[in-house]
Amino acid sequence: LLPAAQRGEVLRLLDSLPGGDTLCHNDFHPLNVLMGPAGAVIIDWESASLGIPCADVARTVVTVALARPAEGFPNRFEKILSEWYLRAFISAYLASYRSLTHDPLEDLCAWETVQAASKVQWEAQAHQGLWLDVIRRGLKNIRRGSRDAHLL
Repeated sequence: LLPAAQRGEVLRLLDSLPGGDTLCHNDFHPLNVLMGPAGAVIIDWESASLGIPCADVARTVVTVALARPAEGFPNRFEKILSEWYLRAFISAYLASYRSLTHDPLEDLCAWETVQAASKVQWEAQAHQGLWLDVIRRGLKNIRRGSRDAHLL
């Protein structure tokens, strides 16, 4: 779905990013966290791999930040509440991650751009414009030399 020029730019960006060998979940979001008697349990590890934590964080950010309530969501108030929750989750998630790991997420914008490009083909057609916009903004930021600015 990406025009050839953007696809090439995203692939060059990916090639410029560091690799890693840290365990990454690759599908972390609120629905993959269950509360048990001993506390939170993270489930659905079938996409786990070794990689760089910033890439995993970026995938969570784009997945959650671009989530949209299903068509026919019960009412406007619940839709607004849902969107507020998703923004609050991302804000708390990034703050917690940074404080626990002391990782400045130097390539967050770059990884958000790459992750959005990897997901755009799998999203509902009605929402693809959101993903394409994130990719365009990310590439624009990268061209300006900003790899760490959070896009969403």
